[in-house]
Amino acid sequence: MRWLSLRGIKFSLLLLAIFVCGTTETAEACFCAGTVLNARDEAAEEFAAAAVVFEGEVLPGGHLVAAPHLPELGLGVIVLRVIRSYKGDTGQVIEIYDDMAGSDCEFGQPEPGSKFFIYGSKGKDGRIYVRSCERSGPDELAEADIRFARNEPATSEDLEPPAEKERLQSDPTLAVRGATLHGIVRPVAGESLRNLRVEVWTPDDCGVRQSSSGIQKVQADGTFDFRYLAPGVYVVTALDSGKSPVPRYRGESGTVLLGEDQISSSVTVTMHLEPVGTVRIRVAAPSELRARVTVSLRDHEANRVGGGPFPYIAAEVPDANNVALFEGVPYGMYDVDVQITGDDLNRPSWTYDDLQVQVSGALAEMVVQLREFPKP
Repeated sequence: MRWLSLRGIKFSLLLLAIFVCGTTETAEACFCAGTVLNARDEAAEEFAAAAVVFEGEVLPGGHLVAAPHLPELGLGVIVLRVIRSYKGDTGQVIEIYDDMAGSDCEFGQPEPGSKFFIYGSKGKDGRIYVRSCERSGPDELAEADIRFARNEPATSEDLEPPAEKERLQSDPTLAVRGATLHGIVRPVAGESLRNLRVEVWTPDDCGVRQSSSGIQKVQADGTFDFRYLAPGVYVVTALDSGKSPVPRYRGESGTVLLGEDQISSSVTVTMHLEPVGTVRIRVAAPSELRARVTVSLRDHEANRVGGGPFPYIAAEVPDANNVALFEGVPYGMYDVDVQITGDDLNRPSWTYDDLQVQVSGALAEMVVQLREFPKP
């Protein structure tokens, strides 16, 4: 049996650390689904997806509307004066809504007078929402976003893979002794390179992928470079990350040994076809819950070190027929979760059976039956 939980676009995953082959210990962490490749590309993607984009100054008048079942979780309202609009109809003053207010995922209530760069998305109710896992933030932290919105040239920092910066921050000596891994991705015969990304991993003594050292884009010619790597053994994986209901491609290199200040150019990742299917999940729930339901689908292997290098994790809101549709899902086993906005995790109102769905063909379907949690 599983309790309903509110996670929004954040997911709690079990991160497994292998100390001896076959022995694991676990720790829980919460993170935002998605991959940061570099600030410029992230700004471009978010700008394209947003309904409104603007710079604004916070005005007095922000407040919290309590949810009916959980007083400390509700709908936050943030009022801003529009300083400069880049996309959408903002007007001179705009109200932005935060439906995760009161949770760890909230955007928060910034102080009046503070200035923010905002990406706003339109909800089903016609309101403009801001999400904590998006790039909206204070002006001083949004310089790359402002440059993109103003069509200004990207700086070298805008284009720097964040994992490189993190490696140097954690160990500054890697600027001198760090290794560079240069490689190329080979597409399937007859296929062109699309939206490809590569990830470099440190394997354990058993050859199992254990920890990631970063994700980067593949250049138009198929090449990639990972700089400032600590000397050691690495494995590179690649994925066509374009989300579409067609087969996708992935690949993995063999192990590569890097010494201090070494440049390795012997890595080749050959892509292969990975079939995908569609998952239809119908939620059987009382009518009063339907507008509050979100369904998430998570790769069952995401909790296991050595599982797929790019686990599929997605969340969808059911349509008018109470069906959540997931397209472009790779073959495999998936855990199904249902969340209800405003339900108290300490005193859940609804529950359902633990569920998994197997994707092994064009279409997989299942029904999730919500039922009232037994009263104490």
